[in-house]
Amino acid sequence: GSAMAFAAPSKPKQSSIGQPDYQLASLDLSQKWLELVRNGQVEATVEVPSNNDDGGDKSSPEEMLRVRYGVTLSKEDENKCQEFVVQVGTEQHHENIRVINETLAQLQSDPSTTSVQYEMDGDFVAQLQLVRTLRPPPSPGFAGSTSSEPPPYDEKTDSFVAGPLRLELRPMVGTAKVPGTNIQYDVYHNVSPADSRGHFLLLPTLSLPMLNWRGQKFLPTDFDEMVHLASSVRPHGSLFLGFNSVGAGASQNHIHSHAWPSPPLPFLNEQEEEDSPCKGWNCYAVSKVKSMIDFYDLDGGNIEVTYLKYPLFCVQFSASKEHLDTLSKALYFASGAFGDAPYNIGFLNRPAMDDDGNIVDDSEDDSFVDVYLFVRSKEISSVLPSLKLGVSEAMGLFHAQSDKELEILKAIPGTRDEAGTEDDEERKKGPMEQALEDISYEARDELWGAMKAMLIGLDSTLGLEESELS
Repeated sequence: GSAMAFAAPSKPKQSSIGQPDYQLASLDLSQKWLELVRNGQVEATVEVPSNNDDGGDKSSPEEMLRVRYGVTLSKEDENKCQEFVVQVGTEQHHENIRVINETLAQLQSDPSTTSVQYEMDGDFVAQLQLVRTLRPPPSPGFAGSTSSEPPPYDEKTDSFVAGPLRLELRPMVGTAKVPGTNIQYDVYHNVSPADSRGHFLLLPTLSLPMLNWRGQKFLPTDFDEMVHLASSVRPHGSLFLGFNSVGAGASQNHIHSHAWPSPPLPFLNEQEEEDSPCKGWNCYAVSKVKSMIDFYDLDGGNIEVTYLKYPLFCVQFSASKEHLDTLSKALYFASGAFGDAPYNIGFLNRPAMDDDGNIVDDSEDDSFVDVYLFVRSKEISSVLPSLKLGVSEAMGLFHAQSDKELEILKAIPGTRDEAGTEDDEERKKGPMEQALEDISYEARDELWGAMKAMLIGLDSTLGLEESELS
């Protein structure tokens, strides 16, 4: 081991895998994504400032670059997606664009890897996607908010229904209808995807403006619909669904959630090396947490609520498919405890398993949904002031936007002993854990206490309903 001390700094790892299978409410989103990419629809043309520093004023018009970027199919393998960026209207590429292209070319030159570089730190991972640096600016009143209360909803400034980026100009990927419910979600693709294998926006159908043209805030119906949507994912765990409130990563003030393939690329790559099967429902840092601080079993144990020992305040809610209605009530009641603090919610489903962790084949009926509720104090950590942290970061997967950010998020050498001593008190925390700790809701135990009180209140009403029914 000592010879390693003088080794050159490690290069970021690279990961590669073809197109995975994933469906939502029987919509084959994976194939639909390939069609969109094949038809050149996962791309956007934007104006970005050439100086690219977020501080200061908008660039003057001559300093704006017109850039077309997005996802295209690999020439070597037409079922493999890769990113591209070109500057429009000039032969001479600007330095920023040239750098992105050089990196992409280098990553794409090896047909066995995809264009994502990443750094692991224990169970946390930072991945670099250069084209994400080119995204449109956030809705007014959104940047750096410390409250999850959205500004008053105004359809005239809602970029999903008005203006040049409005969704009706994109092909709708499909409508996700959950059988046996009246749940109907419009699914659109994200033009600057967080995963080149797919990234979707899920919106309560836009065809009902009175109900669904509203701000980025979860209502009781949203909890109910999202747990049912999560339960409809096949294969189990193959899609992650996530919500960012205002002040917790959201940039558009219109009710929407995200969906992308799970496990994300870096975890798949690690699994190849480690030989431990990583599944969509157990690959993220938060889903690997082994220790809890407290728990409360609701409705006679049908809903398991666990206050996790994790750098960011997090409570996990789990229920089998037949108890989704109660699960959504529990989430709504718990959310009453944190007022207007910013929050993220992650949804995953998993099949029934036997005691040894083997999947039970006929588990269609008793699959489970896990919901991770994160509560925060702020959007951005002083560890990395340039990065807005959303639900992916909360789960333990950071999206770095530049080599510099990836470098900042890298593990600090020696903080994790090779022998794997994970004694938390002894170990110095890496930058990703520090960032999550920094943005966490501060009065954690008090918040859990308030949440538990809400759940106990709900439990007593569930008991009453039961006795009335019997």
